[in-house]
Amino acid sequence: MMVSHDKPTEPSTDTGTGATSSFTLPYPAHSLPFSEVLSRLSVSPSSGLELADAAHRLSQHGANALQASAGVQPLRILAEQVFNAMTLVLVLALGASFGIQAWIEGGILGGIIVFNIGLGFVQTLSAERTMESLKTLGSPRAVVVRGGRVLEVGTEEVVSCFFLFLPLWNSVG
Repeated sequence: MMVSHDKPTEPSTDTGTGATSSFTLPYPAHSLPFSEVLSRLSVSPSSGLELADAAHRLSQHGANALQASAGVQPLRILAEQVFNAMTLVLVLALGASFGIQAWIEGGILGGIIVFNIGLGFVQTLSAERTMESLKTLGSPRAVVVRGGRVLEVGTEEVVSCFFLFLPLWNSVG
């Protein structure tokens, strides 16, 4: 595999998050001198973003939040349980058993199929409800510099081209 180390001819508008911005960097921010990143992104090292600029960027690029999911859908979970490979193989075996008039074996297979679908449905529904409830537990916060002040804001209010404080015990997700 060959890797080209040629400089790009056009500046990239990639902000490193997959989104594009009107603030362009020819290379990823971590590979450029700090002063060049600051000047290209119009950010002051002492005061960070001005409050009005942060509000404008938030309205321009939208909130820093994940897309809302459709929530727990029991009918989808049931359909996944009915139409999975294991269930379909068991249904084929059930059909073969009834085809050769092996009624007892067919009845046992039918019971296994119903038990398999029921148990899988209950476990998956419980797991998805647990995951949904975990999403509402935390409201992550970020410490940023805006208008020369250190502020704690919700992570959905974090905008591109900001200073973010990351103490040793914090994590980036």
